[in-house]
Amino acid sequence: MPTETATKAERKRQLMLRAATELFAVHGLAGTSMRMIATSIGILPGSLYKYVDSKDALLQEIVLGHLRAVHAEFRHVLNLSLPPAQELGELIRRSLILVQRDPHSPQICRNEEGAIRRLAGHAEIRSLAAANHRLWVASIERGVAEGAYRPSINPAAAYELIKDGIWLTGRWFTPSEHYSAADLSVECVEFYLNALAR
Repeated sequence: MPTETATKAERKRQLMLRAATELFAVHGLAGTSMRMIATSIGILPGSLYKYVDSKDALLQEIVLGHLRAVHAEFRHVLNLSLPPAQELGELIRRSLILVQRDPHSPQICRNEEGAIRRLAGHAEIRSLAAANHRLWVASIERGVAEGAYRPSINPAAAYELIKDGIWLTGRWFTPSEHYSAADLSVECVEFYLNALAR
């Protein structure tokens, strides 16, 4: 069982990760200093190094954490063995939930591609991204093969269009009393499935 000290340290570490994620998304990796991250969570800059070695190490942890969480969600959907249209609808819904939960990580992955390629953990990052790509493309290919979607569909292009449309919602969508995240989810699923349908 974790000690109270260990629990407090982990809580502080999670605060640091959330703060760094938001700051990297808003100001960019180059525009964010360790001092900014420390100030945002109310600790001295030197204290950050008890939790992480560098900004690059922070970036790597953020990106890997995001991609692992996304991959786990997608694998769960595939394990349900749903019909193609239901499977794709569920992949879209789960993606939107992830974006609402964390709109900043997808933005970091897009904006910091150059820095990410230089990270020590880039091989795992690339492997996870490729696995997610294969998973979606295979789902769309199955839909084409089983007659759920138009045979003229290019599965890889369809995936890229869907992915970009979903992950970019984190930049512009804010749920309101009149249009909730659930409303957006219903509309997105209907829009993309209609676009693919025979």
